[in-house]
Amino acid sequence: MRVAIDGHNYLDRDCKTMAVINTNTNARKQTLASRKAREEQTASVKRHENDINIIKKAISEIKNSLNNLTGTLSNILTNLDITVSRLKE
Repeated sequence: MRVAIDGHNYLDRDCKTMAVINTNTNARKQTLASRKAREEQTASVKRHENDINIIKKAISEIKNSLNNLTGTLSNILTNLDITVSRLKE
């Protein structure tokens, strides 16, 4: 059996266990909805962080490839200059 607690509209006391029971189901639903929304937002942030890290890695790989290509082109141009110089001699 439960007894209402004076001065608290949504609180009852279980007479057997003396536990205080919150009977405000709307507040409980709001709490659960807030928790679910927070968990979904956290999951979304983690997905975005993962996507950003993947993009960062791809950009880094592109930069390395461009640096290698630049070095290779520089070597080719240097070799061409030497060859042209020798041809002019």
